[in-house]
Amino acid sequence: MISKRTTRAANGQNARPAAWLKLASACKRSSNAQPVERLPVSKPSDGWTRPRPSTATSHQQAELAALYARLLRFEQENAANSESVEAEFRLDAGFGTYENVALLIEMGYDLYTKPHSHKIVAYLKQQVDDSTAWVRVRANAELVVWPTLQLKHCPYPLDVALERFYTGTTLKHSALFHFGAQPMTEQLPGWFEQYNGRQTTLARMKESKQVFYLHHLKVRSEPAISLQEAFILFAANFIRWAAHWLAAQAQPVENALNMYKLGIKRQVYVAAHVSAQVIQDQKASC
Repeated sequence: MISKRTTRAANGQNARPAAWLKLASACKRSSNAQPVERLPVSKPSDGWTRPRPSTATSHQQAELAALYARLLRFEQENAANSESVEAEFRLDAGFGTYENVALLIEMGYDLYTKPHSHKIVAYLKQQVDDSTAWVRVRANAELVVWPTLQLKHCPYPLDVALERFYTGTTLKHSALFHFGAQPMTEQLPGWFEQYNGRQTTLARMKESKQVFYLHHLKVRSEPAISLQEAFILFAANFIRWAAHWLAAQAQPVENALNMYKLGIKRQVYVAAHVSAQVIQDQKASC
């Protein structure tokens, strides 16, 4: 999820951007509101009961109190932390809620994600027509972008892009969010590659679990777990090197497997279910 970490102090930057001060202004306006003089009212009649506050009002008050508490916590953390970290988050759409987006922005992080709600895609599709200029970012993908777009339920403006691509003959759409120092709206292929680069990390994690079974730990102590992880990393690299060597150096035989088209999972499965013959000559060399 986090692809880089550097010290923000080295760049002479504040711990968090000024954007999060919107919370302060909203909260302080509420807390510093002047009392209103009440008009005299007549005595209520018999059977009258005081109306209860609406659920929406109570929810807004609770949310405002939580935001104000978060603001105070951030101010205390900034005062105590002279070397806060700078991080970049690339999130799956399942984590791309407005609450998560706002929190990461207020924490001072760069953000790449897809929106949690598909309503954003429907809204963006209504903003384009046949005259819209799409930018090709890959052989099967195009983007159109809106820099610093202020969405209705998001407290901060975001760089927003609408993506269209084909799966077979079906045209599909998705959306991308970005917030950070990099001008990603000026380099759309770079934005597309930067976000989708997270798939490489996820593929490695999936391979370590489903091919090499890292999630089935055979040991309990921390040094032994580290050793098991090291063996799995070695195996993943060794298999790729061995596949390249076999394809380039092995003698051609009938019904040989095409190593260039054989995936890592299939290679592991085949190698684990075949026998091998070791030939040793008189000089003790294999």
